[in-house]
Amino acid sequence: MNNVRVENDGVITRRTILSVTQRVFNPIGFTCPVSLCPKLLLQQCWALKGEWDQEVPDDVRKFFLRWLQELPLLQEVTIPRWLKGMPERVVSCSLHMFCDASRWLILRQFSPVTNAVPVYKCS
Repeated sequence: MNNVRVENDGVITRRTILSVTQRVFNPIGFTCPVSLCPKLLLQQCWALKGEWDQEVPDDVRKFFLRWLQELPLLQEVTIPRWLKGMPERVVSCSLHMFCDASRWLILRQFSPVTNAVPVYKCS
């Protein structure tokens, strides 16, 4: 969450809210409930009319800054995963997924205990 902060001398605009919101890493939708709040704020702002770089109303600004202040709590969220074929004694491992618009997905898993690097190719 280090890259999620407000610039422009603390002035909160629609552009600021959208920019900051889109920096929240959301690979498979787990943070959707968190990123929904600023998106709803944007809807509220557009209903009031105005421009991209116009400062938002004070109530929107306060809510957004409170959301931004609580955002680092996302770093505490863990999502347990089961990896087929991993030995029981593995304390930690990492799963790296790279994908693009192709029909293939390649998963690579690494275990520091076994130095195993199996590659899974899915279609």
